[in-house]
Amino acid sequence: MAEWTEEYDRVLKVVERVLRNDLERLKRTPEIKRIELYNEIAGNLERFETECITMPADIYNDASSRFALARLLLATSSWVNREDNPMTSGFGENELKLARDFERYHIFDILTIDEAVEKIARKKEGLYELITDYYELGYANLDTLLDDPTILKDLKIAFKNRYMKVQHKIEKITFGCIERYGLSWLKSGILVKVEESEAMREHVIAEGEQRMRELESRLIEFESIDDENLTLTNRISQLEGELLKESVEKEGAERTLESLTAERDRLLQRFAAMDRVWADQLDAIEARRREIEAQEKELQVRMERERAEDRRLLANEIMELDDLKRGLAEKENALNSEKKTTLLKKREIEDRLREIGEVIAGKPLRLVTGEDAKLYELNYIARFDTKMHEFPIRIYNPIEDKNYKINSWGDGHFRMSAGSSSVSGDAGPLNPRSVYAVEARKYRVFGEKVKKVVVEAVSFSHLDEYKEYGFDTRRVGLSEFLTILGGLIPDAETGQYLHVIGVASPTGWDERVVSEIRSKEFAHNYVSRFVSVCLVDSITGEVFYNSADERIALFAPFFKPEFDREQVERVRRFVLDAFSVKDYVWLEDVVSETSEARDIVHRAFCELVDVGGCRMRWIEDVGAVVERVVG
Repeated sequence: MAEWTEEYDRVLKVVERVLRNDLERLKRTPEIKRIELYNEIAGNLERFETECITMPADIYNDASSRFALARLLLATSSWVNREDNPMTSGFGENELKLARDFERYHIFDILTIDEAVEKIARKKEGLYELITDYYELGYANLDTLLDDPTILKDLKIAFKNRYMKVQHKIEKITFGCIERYGLSWLKSGILVKVEESEAMREHVIAEGEQRMRELESRLIEFESIDDENLTLTNRISQLEGELLKESVEKEGAERTLESLTAERDRLLQRFAAMDRVWADQLDAIEARRREIEAQEKELQVRMERERAEDRRLLANEIMELDDLKRGLAEKENALNSEKKTTLLKKREIEDRLREIGEVIAGKPLRLVTGEDAKLYELNYIARFDTKMHEFPIRIYNPIEDKNYKINSWGDGHFRMSAGSSSVSGDAGPLNPRSVYAVEARKYRVFGEKVKKVVVEAVSFSHLDEYKEYGFDTRRVGLSEFLTILGGLIPDAETGQYLHVIGVASPTGWDERVVSEIRSKEFAHNYVSRFVSVCLVDSITGEVFYNSADERIALFAPFFKPEFDREQVERVRRFVLDAFSVKDYVWLEDVVSETSEARDIVHRAFCELVDVGGCRMRWIEDVGAVVERVVG
């Protein structure tokens, strides 16, 4: 015995020093000191295994388990402290977790049974949670936990030796609690968590309903805002009509514009106040969403370490939280839709008043009659359709990085119109859309067909102006452009397909729209990666798009109008010659005298206006004319 007893005591000296500490004390020991202890134990273990080999097996195994546990406690202290050193590399995460969790129960060593029962019943110092975790995580059945084949045999022995005593103490404390307070005190922590979550959900629902009542109450003062907006819009339309017909003097138009601007400012203040109501509600929804997500995350973390039956309870509650989140998302979408509608109304008013100011200041107008608008939209859509039927054609989808070869469209092509002949008249525009959809089976050779690429041409005119006056001069503004795009984006994002759209207008595009679509911020502010857009001037043939969008560059040729520029130039010279004998030239006369197509003559008129020195106007009972601007 003398051969190994002296060495046995010496090599275990550092081990016993470590085992006398709990995990909390080890965590607070400087890292460098713990590493020294770990390395010293490792060296002693090697000597122990070589010099104490002759000792009895039971004593050897007990000592070996102490070595393993001392090293594990040092490694666990490093793991809990998130330190970067190699001590943890010799142990599995399950071993580290067991040591961490069981070390928490040493608090019961220093309490009497009566003290522990009292503190648990009053839920003080976190002891209630400790005791419920003890049973829910299966720590009450230590033998079952240690059946894990990945846990070292030495550690299994050490766990039993170190924690069996505290396990017996906890059982006595549990019986003491049951004896004094009955079984109800040990209500499952899982049920407590679920009940807490249910209470939170009920609170969120009640708060949401209260918020909606408050929202409705705050919005009462804005009930008349739509009527106010309609009144202002009608007054703007009236002034636009008077300017087009030249039935109002410049001074009178300026006074009316000042009045309309003041009314606009008042209405914009009302819109801003209403916007703040929307913003408050959206902030509240966001706060409730964060609360739900935090609760959901907590339950998901808890679920990872629970038994199957408890996981089902948590999973059901997480599903309830998901349903609540979806409900909040629906409310959020509805509020954002209202907010967006308000923004578009504001922009439309601002755009139209700015255009009126430019007209009063003398900016030349492009006058387009209903008949001409109809010709332009028919020409645009017909040429687009022709190009889309030049089979075989290849359509590239950058989302899939795939080319589709099209030999026929079949059911993949359809047309629709925003207007009707009963509203616009047979000669007026209808705002047609021609849509082509590239479709493929969802699962290559089977399943329903789904959209992959949609290519659409739209011609846009102000139908109300054509109905009221028979002509229009108003360029398409930013709010109208965004309205056209508004319905496309959600569908494309939901379907995960590319929607390419070319929007043409015979009256042209406001400079702000062209500037926006060319800007770096355009894609971020207005469009998604599933929508690509270009603007087309039906008269000049110009196509505007964002140069950073490589997708639309591939499709732009489908949308570009085509006409004979030499014919336009001949008509332009004819009109300039006519100015030598008269001040204005009637469009119908030029069509008759030159035998050129009506759209060619109209393009020539518009070019003269764009160059300067001429303007187009509408003369009652005569029609569209172009005249020289004198002075």
